[in-house]
Amino acid sequence: MDSIYFLLARYLQYKESLDDFTINKKSDLDSIINLTMLPTKEINMVVLTGYIIVPASDLSAVMGELDNHIHLTRHEYGCLQFEVTQSRLNPCRFEVCETFRDPAAFAAHQARVKASRWGEITVNVERHYTVTGLGE
Repeated sequence: MDSIYFLLARYLQYKESLDDFTINKKSDLDSIINLTMLPTKEINMVVLTGYIIVPASDLSAVMGELDNHIHLTRHEYGCLQFEVTQSRLNPCRFEVCETFRDPAAFAAHQARVKASRWGEITVNVERHYTVTGLGE
């Protein structure tokens, strides 16, 4: 199951990277494809998937800080992929998918979030996550 999440995360990261540059050499594409074939256990990645439910009373504050939270997280060392997507059917529900290169990067992210503005305004958010790669 870890490999499926890893492949999905790498595909999303690769797809997003196409917006930033064009792959000019076949070897560049081969390198990306070869990296996606590595099992997650070999590279010790941490993958978090799930969703959050934001209380309606906090929705405005969460929406106001979400872009900053995404930006800061995507620029953290070891963040390979970070997606937070608001549900079309329920504006208080957000799908979350995170991939970090290793448990240390994931722990650093968790510590940063806890001490951040995002951590303050999401204190009442219900979190429904599955995390893999923490040494199960």
